[in-house]
Amino acid sequence: MRKRLFFLCGVAVLFFLFSSCAQQELTQGELQKLDQLRARSFEYVKELLVDYFQADAYGEESHYEQIVKKYKDIFDKENIQIVQKAMDLTTDPIEKKKLDYLRVYLVDGYVSQETAKYEDMMNKLNAEAVIFVGKDTIPYRQYGYVMSYEPDRNKREKISYARIPTIDKQKAIESERMAKTDSMLTEFGYENQAEFLEDYRLADFDQFAGVCQSFIKATDSLYFELFKEYAPKMTGVSVDDFRSWDFSLLWRGGMFDKYFPKEKLVSRMKGTLMGIGIDMDQQDALTLDTEERPKKQPRAACYPASIPHDVRINVKPIGGHDDYDAFFHEMGHAQHFLHSKEEGFEFNYLGNNTVTETYAFLFEYLIEDPIYLKEKFNFTGDDLNEFIRYRSFIRLLQTRSYCANFLFERLLYTDAPNLMEEYVNIRQPVLGFTFARIDSIRYLLGGDNFYSVDYLRAWFMEAQLKKMLKEKYGERWYDNPEAGEYLRTLWATGSRWTGQEMAEFIGVGRIDYAALKEDLEWKAGYGQ
Repeated sequence: MRKRLFFLCGVAVLFFLFSSCAQQELTQGELQKLDQLRARSFEYVKELLVDYFQADAYGEESHYEQIVKKYKDIFDKENIQIVQKAMDLTTDPIEKKKLDYLRVYLVDGYVSQETAKYEDMMNKLNAEAVIFVGKDTIPYRQYGYVMSYEPDRNKREKISYARIPTIDKQKAIESERMAKTDSMLTEFGYENQAEFLEDYRLADFDQFAGVCQSFIKATDSLYFELFKEYAPKMTGVSVDDFRSWDFSLLWRGGMFDKYFPKEKLVSRMKGTLMGIGIDMDQQDALTLDTEERPKKQPRAACYPASIPHDVRINVKPIGGHDDYDAFFHEMGHAQHFLHSKEEGFEFNYLGNNTVTETYAFLFEYLIEDPIYLKEKFNFTGDDLNEFIRYRSFIRLLQTRSYCANFLFERLLYTDAPNLMEEYVNIRQPVLGFTFARIDSIRYLLGGDNFYSVDYLRAWFMEAQLKKMLKEKYGERWYDNPEAGEYLRTLWATGSRWTGQEMAEFIGVGRIDYAALKEDLEWKAGYGQ
């Protein structure tokens, strides 16, 4: 349930004081303060995003704590009180929504003042940590890449366990951060992080838990059928013997690498955008960093430093379908941000991430559309059939894993007992392989502030949006400029909408996983 904070009226005799305050109007000073808050908040977010970009693209040290403290004046209780007062007084529903977004953002920022140091500590640890395996040294950030290309199963296991010293340090940092966060949120009437994050994600977690459990149950049969097929096919290991260090090969799908060369990553994206009437070369506000640097974060990421005037993507092409996934996904975010027509801070940077993730997934999953793959990637015959079916498995694995993440996070962020045991009990049956010690000890790192909710809603919504686009603009909607014009209409609203509001606008009624389930079942049977 969504909470509301009433700090402006004090704590004692809250109802009487609140009723009295509601009769007031904002003073001229408070109105000016609101304008200053919005302007300064934008400056803060811009500086943070540029810092993130520099850290990921160049391997530079993060300055998160320093930047947070520089803008400390934004996140004090007096400002939160002013925003709450303005929110309670306004009768304009649009302004009320903006103020609600701003309130939650300020509470989060207030907590970040004291927890920023932990993020810097984690970033520094991850950037500097090294995995030692025999005579080999592996930069910690390169772990996923190295595992994807390591054919020796015994060595993959050793590399996996060699992370333990770093994982122990990560857990210590995260434990301190979580304890501090819980302590500070009590100042705002929240019992724990889960209650606050329910506000932050605009979600009813009790209701969504039922959705996740239902999706898991509805896809059990197909998932385990595909897992039994693709575990030995991709890794040479049966389901019974499968372990987490085999996931890299399962996920990579190296047999399809020839269709996804790193040299064509950017040009294929440009061609795709041209199909919907967008010339990427003419987008001066887009910065695309494709340079190879030793300390560069290998996975693509998007940094909307100044929407819509400065949007950056960092990518280090390596080839393979997963690399294309990441780049296409981030380009979906970038096009959303570049086409926003919203004015003001809240409807460009705050609100709910379900919407922007929907657009990102819409681009990402083009590479599992059979017609698109035949025409743009020259996929043929049995390879096409195999890849489409394989991708349905990867999507099921991913979606079910995030459902399990969400169910575990409900325990993690309420500080439930026996967390390591619960981590295994929740995730192991959903993923379908035996957890090893290296998996269970990572339990404290199993949360992402319920971003799982936004991802899951976006996966459901992407399937609904794609189905609508095909019905309206044809199977090859990605080559129809009218579809591009329609998408630009959606993108223009920035982050004004919640996911549910977007669902209503595009005519699907509500966010529902039925379209995704139908899509994955169709792809699982493709060419059979």
